[in-house]
Amino acid sequence: TAEEGKKMKICCFLFALLVLEPCGSLTVGIVGAGPAGLTLAKTMCVDPSFQVTLFERSTDPRKSRVGGGLQLTSGAYALESHCGIDVRGIANEMRGVLSRDVDGETLLKLDIPQALKEADLPIDRGYAVMRSALQGLLYDSIANLGIVDIRLGTEVIDATTDGVLTLADGSQEQFDVIVGCDGVGSIIEKKCFFDTEEEEEDSRKPSGVEVLFCVCDDSQREGQQYFDQWLGDGAYALAATYGGERPGQLTDMIALCTASDEEEPPGKKKTSSWVDSQSELKDEARDVMRTAGLLKNSDLEPILDRATRFYRASVVHRNPRFGAWHRGRAVLCGDAAHAMPPFLGQGANQAIADACVLEKCLFQVGGYSTESLDDALRTYYDIRFWPTTRLLLNSRFLGFLETQKGPGAKFRDNFFRTTGNLGIAKQVFIDGATPRLGEP
Repeated sequence: TAEEGKKMKICCFLFALLVLEPCGSLTVGIVGAGPAGLTLAKTMCVDPSFQVTLFERSTDPRKSRVGGGLQLTSGAYALESHCGIDVRGIANEMRGVLSRDVDGETLLKLDIPQALKEADLPIDRGYAVMRSALQGLLYDSIANLGIVDIRLGTEVIDATTDGVLTLADGSQEQFDVIVGCDGVGSIIEKKCFFDTEEEEEDSRKPSGVEVLFCVCDDSQREGQQYFDQWLGDGAYALAATYGGERPGQLTDMIALCTASDEEEPPGKKKTSSWVDSQSELKDEARDVMRTAGLLKNSDLEPILDRATRFYRASVVHRNPRFGAWHRGRAVLCGDAAHAMPPFLGQGANQAIADACVLEKCLFQVGGYSTESLDDALRTYYDIRFWPTTRLLLNSRFLGFLETQKGPGAKFRDNFFRTTGNLGIAKQVFIDGATPRLGEP
């Protein structure tokens, strides 16, 4: 069990303290205080094998200005088993997924607890939580210990494969390992993994899909324990209720995904932060839903009417990074390593898993082992590459399929109906819900 695993890890650690001769602490510079960076700092902060410094350019990761709601399954298990973090106090338990067409016909229905039970996984439920709430839980658990050197409001502007970080004030700091947990636009990736600007540009391609998040901080949805997906012509909407930023708060959110024929639609500014309800984005969301037929039989409009926060994000496709996720002393983690399209809800789950595996591999370098850093980081890659690549490609295909227009939308509806009946959709869900942490 997870509890027995934690007790065994503690016993082994105490044995090492008493018997083995330490090789010295490993200094680790983590860039980015999102789910990946905070999880990595949490797993390392109570282990004398590591001296951790966490850099975050925002002044408070508990008030995230990007992203929206997160779906947690395997990530919830990893947080509890490796970090002692229980998300049940902040998250909304989710019991199912229901996909319907614009006429209200059910195309796919998934019972989450039943699917997890049949797969014999170590987790028996799924959770929905706002990104800011999860980051707040992780951040507070780290800050309260006072062990990690946390640098908020600190921007990293350069990095080298020798482990040197340059900060915005011009100062430099040296680490044994620097970890890029700073997402799709990672400064660590930019400075350490691309030799030319053309190579960097070629690694990112517009997906033709953008997401508009519409958030209402006071939930009034019926069926708060279900993900409701409505599939329309050239767009789909996912409505769900997430654990909010305050204790006991539930937040309704619509993720409206649309096909976009252009990288930068004329007259539309790509929003990079939350904006208020007076924004044109509210009217834009309503127009998109109406055009796609999503307002006919759904419960989306009441949520949209009450929404007070909006955020638009273009989905960028990244090719899988073959060979390694590290160069020298620089390594990538989470979206920086494998930008996960949002259509399977796996970005946070896989970022958390990356962090847990990376800590375990780096433990073999610091503290009481003499394994080389290169070997440890290759082991990390070997454990995490194929699970994340498979989910990345499945999610990419799903986003393309779900936003089809005209005849393509009819094919999509039949595809959902068939994969639901054959149990294929359930297997795709189980693939993401299965913790892949390099354990037997």
